[in-house]
Amino acid sequence: MKTVQPIKDKDKLNQVIDNLGGIRNKMLFRLGLNTGLRISDILDLKVSDIKRTIELQEQKTGKIKRFQLSDSFYSELLEYIEMYCKGEWLFPSKTGEPLSYAQAYKIIKTAGKKAGVDDIGTHTMRKTFGYYAYNVLKVPIAYIMEALNHSSESHTLRYIGITEDVMNDTVYGKMAL
Repeated sequence: MKTVQPIKDKDKLNQVIDNLGGIRNKMLFRLGLNTGLRISDILDLKVSDIKRTIELQEQKTGKIKRFQLSDSFYSELLEYIEMYCKGEWLFPSKTGEPLSYAQAYKIIKTAGKKAGVDDIGTHTMRKTFGYYAYNVLKVPIAYIMEALNHSSESHTLRYIGITEDVMNDTVYGKMAL
């Protein structure tokens, strides 16, 4: 099984988002990109959970996670809710129940394939969140580690694809024996 990777190229990232289809799918993916939440926690969100500061219990760890949404993304979420959410779930399926993991995976995988991104899956959103926080926003790795609820900085660096990049750029990329 191939490990999914962060989407490091901004153009590719935008292509994936464009290929997601409807507004629900795009908002789901963007919520993952903007928060670093696991897909299980995203799919479990209800409309009533969406506030400027979100507090939830992570399904995987059981820990309470509390974080603030940016002003612009929070406004987009509120607009999405007003226009598209008719029931209690933030990301409902056609039946009104929450979108399933299998459905979310298929949506993301299909969009990635259309954009030419093969190593994509539900963890891609989390990994891309960490990658951009570290490389673009220059957030210290300790903060990203905390946001992703990882136990070590080295694990977080591997998870977001930084260790592989550094090894390729500094060690393997220079070898010519």
